[in-house]
Amino acid sequence: MEYGFSDKFVADFIRSECYQKPLELEEGRDGIFLETSYEIRNDSIHYKLKNDNEDDPNKIWRYQHWHSNTTVRQKVSTLHACLQKANKASTTQDIFASAMAKVAEFRRLRYPLHVLRRACTRTGAVSGEGTWTNVARSLRA
Repeated sequence: MEYGFSDKFVADFIRSECYQKPLELEEGRDGIFLETSYEIRNDSIHYKLKNDNEDDPNKIWRYQHWHSNTTVRQKVSTLHACLQKANKASTTQDIFASAMAKVAEFRRLRYPLHVLRRACTRTGAVSGEGTWTNVARSLRA
């Protein structure tokens, strides 16, 4: 039987062979959709950035250590992108929780407090979300 490109892709996908290493297909979980965790509270859906490191800080390592051989610009750009994703949560409380979890992840990678504060301030300025002021204030030494 001859397979067309799309048939081969589907067959590879079903066998989970379409991901380049180290990526792999994860089993679905309740309360998770793509990069979002959600729950129903008081008859409404609350959602925030999925963070598998909230319960186990060393479970997944995704970003460069501050002292790694990568440009500061690349590290700061990655930080900004992560904070912008955290800003997409459903409520200010969920934004704060998501932001604090993400900031803690970058603190473990030794990102300086002044860099994190500046990134939080910038995220607040760009988004207009005042919660970021509280996040930045929580990072005072």
